[in-house]
Amino acid sequence: MYSWIIRRIVASMYAKVSAGDLRLPLLGLASDARLIFPGQNSFGGEHRGKPAIATWMRRFASLHPEFTVHDASASGPPWHMRVMMRFSDRIVAPNGYVYENEGMEYIRIKWGLIREIRVSLDTEKVAALDEQLSAVGAPAA
Repeated sequence: MYSWIIRRIVASMYAKVSAGDLRLPLLGLASDARLIFPGQNSFGGEHRGKPAIATWMRRFASLHPEFTVHDASASGPPWHMRVMMRFSDRIVAPNGYVYENEGMEYIRIKWGLIREIRVSLDTEKVAALDEQLSAVGAPAA
């Protein structure tokens, strides 16, 4: 039951991000949160603090992703929870290129605030998306 509730909450938050509504997802971030995104691409790196993560999320949302949470699991008490989820995302670039990827995220939450998000996915697909976006002059990170 607990994981079902968490899955619904996580799916709702990512639906808001995909729709460009970042108010509630950003409200849940700690001021010193970290987002770790793998690879040598314009999304990659360690993004520290709410302003840096907000910038990253705005750019991701600007691409109008179709982000689907397939499964989620949670462990630990509410004051030190860990959430793991499996997702897929799809983006259609302005030139018609279709990016599709799937991966997993590890989210660490303390006292109701997200402290850390670690993404794991196929970074070569993200690099290919970068090439397509730069070919049409889409803004980089």
